[in-house]
Amino acid sequence: MFENFRRHAKKLTAGELPQEDTPAEYRKTIVGLKRTICREFDWSLHQVDETDFSNLIAFIQYKPSDDPNIRVINGKTYHRATKAPSWL
Repeated sequence: MFENFRRHAKKLTAGELPQEDTPAEYRKTIVGLKRTICREFDWSLHQVDETDFSNLIAFIQYKPSDDPNIRVINGKTYHRATKAPSWL
């Protein structure tokens, strides 16, 4: 039975690590994320801890392409008008 499970397990792609759903793995992931934020954004650990975690994740994952007011078409960036032009 164990051999059957092994045969049908998901095959990992190059560079993909097996994920374990344990509290220790979650803690390791969160600590690694906090260290990366401190290093990349030059924040202190106190600043990271005082920040709302869900907003922090949204901030990190935000891409300008997600903004509904900005659209990139054929390599050109277009911004949605916020007010009527003066000639109108």
